[in-house]
Amino acid sequence: MPKCHTLIAALILSHAISVSAQTKFRKNETRLYQLTTTSNALDVNRFIEKIYRVTIGDTDKKGNTSAMCMLQSVREKASGKYPVNYFSGDIATYKLNGAAILDGMALLYLPMNITIYANDSISDPQNLDVLTSKIIKDWALETENSQRLPQNLRNTVPAELRLLFRSSPLKQEGAEQKVTLLPADAPIPKADTALFSALVRMGWPSNYLKVNGEQDSARVVDFLALNDPKYSSDPLYSVAKLDVYQRSRKPSMFGLYSAALQKIPSAYIADNMAHLFNKLGDTFRHNPDSAMVLIRMLMSNPNLLESWMNNFFAQSLQKDPADAMQNERKSAVKVLQLMMQDKDLDLLLKLRPMYLWNTAMETTDTAILKNIAAQFNQVNVDEIVLGKAARYELLVYELLEKANLHKEANALLDKAIVDLKMNQADTAYWNGKPKYFKDKKLANKYILSHAYYLRYKQTLLTDKKAALGYLSQAAANAPKNNEEKVYESYYDRSALEGEESYQSVFARELNAMGKPEEAMKVLSKQLSAQPETLETVKTYFTEHFPGKSFAAYFREVLMEEWETAPNFVLTGLKNEQIRLSDYKGKWLLIDFWGTWCVPCREDFPAMNQLAAEINAGTHPNTALLAISCAESLKVAQEFMTQHQYIVPGAHSDGVVEKLYKVRGYPTKVLVSPQGKMLDLQFGSNYAAILQAFNTVYFKKDQQQQPITNINNEKKD
Repeated sequence: MPKCHTLIAALILSHAISVSAQTKFRKNETRLYQLTTTSNALDVNRFIEKIYRVTIGDTDKKGNTSAMCMLQSVREKASGKYPVNYFSGDIATYKLNGAAILDGMALLYLPMNITIYANDSISDPQNLDVLTSKIIKDWALETENSQRLPQNLRNTVPAELRLLFRSSPLKQEGAEQKVTLLPADAPIPKADTALFSALVRMGWPSNYLKVNGEQDSARVVDFLALNDPKYSSDPLYSVAKLDVYQRSRKPSMFGLYSAALQKIPSAYIADNMAHLFNKLGDTFRHNPDSAMVLIRMLMSNPNLLESWMNNFFAQSLQKDPADAMQNERKSAVKVLQLMMQDKDLDLLLKLRPMYLWNTAMETTDTAILKNIAAQFNQVNVDEIVLGKAARYELLVYELLEKANLHKEANALLDKAIVDLKMNQADTAYWNGKPKYFKDKKLANKYILSHAYYLRYKQTLLTDKKAALGYLSQAAANAPKNNEEKVYESYYDRSALEGEESYQSVFARELNAMGKPEEAMKVLSKQLSAQPETLETVKTYFTEHFPGKSFAAYFREVLMEEWETAPNFVLTGLKNEQIRLSDYKGKWLLIDFWGTWCVPCREDFPAMNQLAAEINAGTHPNTALLAISCAESLKVAQEFMTQHQYIVPGAHSDGVVEKLYKVRGYPTKVLVSPQGKMLDLQFGSNYAAILQAFNTVYFKKDQQQQPITNINNEKKD
């Protein structure tokens, strides 16, 4: 329960023993009570208004009176990190942004039976648990909410009903509750509980549309056929329908999602960045004017807009001989022109480098090309970071080379390298920037690596020594590990037609110069970023260091450069205690996952197969551990039981994923028998990597040879 809710519960529970019945009751009398709660805790201001109707029943011989209480209306507002703003009488506020709205709306129009005793004390609602169970069943709440909801209602509702009969407000530091008797016939806006129930069943709290934890297309079709006629014009239902389609992995559902996305009014998804992003991705191809409306809406999320422009939209500007691509390019150019006519200075700043590149692609006039190269001399740091100016400079460099404007091309390449080096070292610029800027800095570092590679190729024919220096810089700025291989760089690499890393190219050059140890050092560093290259590294070592033990080098030199895996003590899915030290002497593959993560769930059959092979002894000296994150232990346990998975599991303590620098889910980390770790890129063949590393590490050399210490330092 949130701390601010805890404060409210403490307030009402501390005064929940005896109340004043105000006046004597008459059978069938109806009263309308307004209960308001205001609180301020941890900088969160919260206001809750509930209106209850109480209908008086019979009085027995002991003077005890039965009564029926029914929640007629609820309104809640809260500020802070997780804002809340809903009103049962306004369907436009039925957004499932958190659990608070579930708690508030759950008991609407459900009769709760209480007894007002002769001594003026009030009983708990006798049927609260029955009503709560009905709600959980009707909404098909998933495990976490089915556990949370009853607890929260038990903690608040009985005390609220007692408060209805108080004649004075309750006060406690940071909170106050007040009851007002309203006219029995006071008008109260009606809630649409049927619509709200449909939204819950379509949303994250519910398993209503799922079978065995996965969304079932047949259930979806039946549900929508029943509810579309009633709610298809409702904005929240329309957006929830998009969410339902998007969660499915079935190709047929993807087609339905795309069709529904184009039909939905853009205003409905104004605050839903994911759907807005996806709609824009299709709209610009056939309706540039509508695309501009979406672009302006997306401006509220600058990072997402920059991602769309540079990672997706820019691909449509690239020239391609295919007719279909040419038509797409024409549409993209039209949208680019419309964006350049916009008056938003931030948008124009981010667009200018892309616009210059597009202009260069459309001309063969050398004077215009020279002018474009000159304009790149005026780009500022924000254009380099937010507008990806360096990427477009390198693309224009290639166009200048093709036009035989070598002088201008060289000058532009030099400028790009200087700008990128200065940008990497500009701590004043990077300090204080939002967290996502770290990825932008790493993306620019990759572009710098590619720029050095272009300079290497350009210099190789005239000055091999200087060229090798540029290539060494290309290798040095290449991603050193999985953390540095940021999502944005994939699109840079695609646009520039670059390599993921230039370390292997550098190693080949070193080897050709008769420097195999230097080449081996470079390849060893590459292995940390690309574990799948183990066989290549091993082959090179065997060929150039005959009689030496690669297994010994791998164990005692190469792996010592890896980071030490942080220790942990976690609760296992069988409620046992699990420590990292339990796996000492084995290769451990850790999977950070969650049942809420679709790619995680999709990968589990393969993980389960690997676990079965390990259990059968196929892969000795290896182990698996799946650590569930951002969910309760019970949710993970039920998922594993439901699917009969045998993968050993543990539950995150909320700290371990931070220690292991988990940036997304699923994340897989390989921990060596010595306690060193290597994170694996999403989509990599982790089973093959585990087996390959295990085979090399535990290989018994027939004759132990002295270790070839490429790094010139012996590790203890």
